[in-house]
Amino acid sequence: SVVPEKGQPAFPKFSTSWVVDPANSCRFGPETVKFAHDLFEGLKEDHIAEVAVVCQPGVKDNGPFNDGKIWAMQWGNYVRLGDKKDRRGGVFLIIPDAPAGKDRIVVERSVWNYQYTALDYWDTMESAAGYANYGQFNEALELIAREANEKLREVVKNPQIQ
Repeated sequence: SVVPEKGQPAFPKFSTSWVVDPANSCRFGPETVKFAHDLFEGLKEDHIAEVAVVCQPGVKDNGPFNDGKIWAMQWGNYVRLGDKKDRRGGVFLIIPDAPAGKDRIVVERSVWNYQYTALDYWDTMESAAGYANYGQFNEALELIAREANEKLREVVKNPQIQ
């Protein structure tokens, strides 16, 4: 069983939505959650990738082997993100209580999602962080969903598994 590194919060369970915020820490509106969920569900149905956004306070930067990226990667493993055949998955982690100067939005993708690189998601992450830094989490979620959907559809070639 996959567990978080020492000093990190427990993993939230994956429910029926690709947007996970069990404590309502990001205060996402239902319309924004539906918008994002529908785009991410379309990516799944089209065998492009399984993508989730997790809002999780308390994730800390405890060094390169115990930070937001590691937490996001382990959460993706914990919920078994990625289709059983193609295994392409991605997690956008929003850390609403990240201290100033620390990453408030982190992206982690499965190694099988190699076509979606930092060059593809960096601008999305930076723009979304601009919203998140001011507590505008709905805007951050909408931007992440829209741009991840567009970019993944552009870069993932031949998504159908034979």
